[in-house]
Amino acid sequence: MLPDTIPSTDFLTFLSLAAGTASPEFEHASTYRGLFEEIAELTTSDQPVRHALSTLPRTIGRRFEACGWAWNGYYVLREDASALDLGHAFGPPVCTPLDRHGGVLASGMCWDAILANQALLAEDVGKWPGYVSCDNKSGLTTAAGLVCPIRDATGLPIAVWDLDAHSALSANDLRAMGALFSTLSRIWSITRTDLVP
Repeated sequence: MLPDTIPSTDFLTFLSLAAGTASPEFEHASTYRGLFEEIAELTTSDQPVRHALSTLPRTIGRRFEACGWAWNGYYVLREDASALDLGHAFGPPVCTPLDRHGGVLASGMCWDAILANQALLAEDVGKWPGYVSCDNKSGLTTAAGLVCPIRDATGLPIAVWDLDAHSALSANDLRAMGALFSTLSRIWSITRTDLVP
């Protein structure tokens, strides 16, 4: 297992390699580099993990708003695994809780990321089985979505980071954000309480 903290230069190098953002063909590479640099500072700061995670959706939202990223935040798995409750987020109010209605492909992308314990991309959210749209409540016009599980120290998912975008997302976005949340889950001991206001 990785140590609790790593030097920001090592974090940046590792994350850039894992995410593939060093490639000149990588779309929004400079935006990702800026995000990773800002997060690297958080990984070595004296601030508690809870503070870093509470500010992360706002940091992501500010950096990627021009890319069509309209909303992002955490949905936290209840202890009894019956629902996902909204945690820290950036953007307009959205649906909460997200109830579970079955297995994979039955309750929407957030649940699928939890159940499969992997990052997922929907290039067209309307085609995702069981997709839960919050657009009527939020005023968003979500076209694409991306979800990444957030894991505890044992590797089990305890939450999911969710992104709603009104413009296209790509496999590069999936790779970069998947690498980010997988790495953060490894270097920080994240708990459910770190993700809620």
